[in-house]
Amino acid sequence: MCPSFRRHWLDRGGALNEIDRREGANAFFAKAFGRVML
Repeated sequence: MCPSFRRHWLDRGGALNEIDRREGANAFFAKAFGRVML
């Protein structure tokens, strides 16, 4: 990951918040996709 991209994350309120949001979205889609597959 390039430093400028990481700095952009930090400017937007923190990389951890960004990652948490993405993890939550991934879990949501995985759950929904799992229901469709089953």
